[in-house]
Amino acid sequence: MKEELRTAVLECWEEIPCNPCVTACPAGAITMRSLSDLPVLEKNLCTGCGLCAVACPGLAIIILADNHDKLNGTLTIPYEFLPLPEKGSIVTGTDRRGVSICSVEVLQVLCATTFRETCLVKVLVPKEYLNDVRGIKRIQP
Repeated sequence: MKEELRTAVLECWEEIPCNPCVTACPAGAITMRSLSDLPVLEKNLCTGCGLCAVACPGLAIIILADNHDKLNGTLTIPYEFLPLPEKGSIVTGTDRRGVSICSVEVLQVLCATTFRETCLVKVLVPKEYLNDVRGIKRIQP
């Protein structure tokens, strides 16, 4: 399997005084003209590390990789619900409004207690849904 080329996707729509993503980015890929402007991503500088996604209090950043394999890409999504999904489980991929789109597989769950209570959940998503899936919800038994 080739190395995934990851990049952040900023979906911050609110012009409020907030810049944790700027200060969290070790590559300096996220900038703002002023504190109340929307953040701007320099894709050529972004390494896809995910630190901005964990730091964002609005959960408005995901990490996208569209080259996982021929049929799938991955999304790494900030997640703050309990219980956490488990690696290998199938969950529902949702759009921005929480509407179910497709089933996705959990590839990895990353949690660091140094950044609030936000974890990152990496899911395998069919390529045709990569630009639509923006969240997940657990499938109820």
